Amino acid sequence: MKLFVATLFVCFFAVVAIASEPGSQKAGEAAAAAQVPFTSNGCSGFREATFFTCCFGHDFAFWAGGSRKDRSAADHVLRRCIQDIAHDYYRSYIAFFLMRLGLGSGVFVYDGWGRAWQGADRGRFTSLSPVERRIVEDTRKNICQSMTLDASTGLYAIDARFIRDSEHRHLRPREAREFCGGELLPR
Repeated sequence: MKLFVATLFVCFFAVVAIASEPGSQKAGEAAAAAQVPFTSNGCSGFREATFFTCCFGHDFAFWAGGSRKDRSAADHVLRRCIQDIAHDYYRSYIAFFLMRLGLGSGVFVYDGWGRAWQGADRGRFTSLSPVERRIVEDTRKNICQSMTLDASTGLYAIDARFIRDSEHRHLRPREAREFCGGELLPR
């Protein structure tokens, strides 16, 4: 029995080590060629209408991927956004906790972190190469340039090509500015 437990322990850490092993420079170049287009599915049913604006930015971070610090930062931004909208400390931490559970599932089950580079030979928590960062920023710029201001609601509409499995597609002005920075153009 002890041998069985020890074997499981060694296998688990071997899988984690392989999953987090940094890719080579060649892998980073190959990843740029293996890009999957960005789309957001919103909040996957977690109070979609209320928190879509938070989940869109989180989906973008998940699509881009990057290091463990990038993953942690994306989850914290989601928590703060939900807390800001709902003014509910507990709900924001429930959402945060559910996202952090994904760290374990990402080792054994694909959870979407770094989806842009799916199929590329790179580690799960590999920092983005300069080429990959450029692709991520170009994609962000394209999304922001396609947004339009809905004068009746004051919300920014996201082009439908960037949305999947969600009827919602509007960002609040604050989150739109944070997502786009200087790229946000009122139209």
